[in-house]
Amino acid sequence: MTRNTIIFLFLSFNIFSQNLIKNPSFESISTDCVRKISRLGNSVEYWDTANFGTTDVFSSCANNHVGVPKNYNGFQEAKHGYNYAGCYFYSKDNRNYREYIQGELKTTLEKGKKYEVAFYISLADVSDYAIKNIDFYFSNRNVIAGTLDAISINRMSRYRDFILHFYKIENEEFYRNKNSWIKLSKVITAKGYENNITIGNFEKDSEISKVKIKRKDQKVS
Repeated sequence: MTRNTIIFLFLSFNIFSQNLIKNPSFESISTDCVRKISRLGNSVEYWDTANFGTTDVFSSCANNHVGVPKNYNGFQEAKHGYNYAGCYFYSKDNRNYREYIQGELKTTLEKGKKYEVAFYISLADVSDYAIKNIDFYFSNRNVIAGTLDAISINRMSRYRDFILHFYKIENEEFYRNKNSWIKLSKVITAKGYENNITIGNFEKDSEISKVKIKRKDQKVS
């Protein structure tokens, strides 16, 4: 299967060195250990998906296909703690299929104040493509769209009592690093209603920038 998988490690959301994301490195889980795929929304506290996509969580306690550092996507150490999350941001074989992560903030952001949003990503070893389209939006509450496809901002704006603001991360280079974690960041000015953050690829396949790259297979022993 041809696939483009981005593995998230750690989401940090800082102001004056204070992290305002709940459970930012996916360490707090509702079971002793997550050992199955597609369990982020069911097992990781304060985190969910934003559509019907099957976002994964990987952990060093698993010692199998969702382990750390070895798993079904290859090999990657955790940057902080023992866990990280994994999302499909593009799949050549599944048109417009997307996975997202959606997390809760510790407190509503203060209107007019500047905040830095920062998180780390690493491309999975088995990926055949790299992309540029990794962005985020803040919202007043959690909403899960009833689709497996890319969720457009226009679609999400139609939900009742749901307010969001979309932020694009400008980047000239493709996110193609399979060996290390790279930092993505953006400074935003709060609107005053932000309680949740959602990260992913919000573009349709026809609108994204991608490049084919060499696969680096890594079998799980």
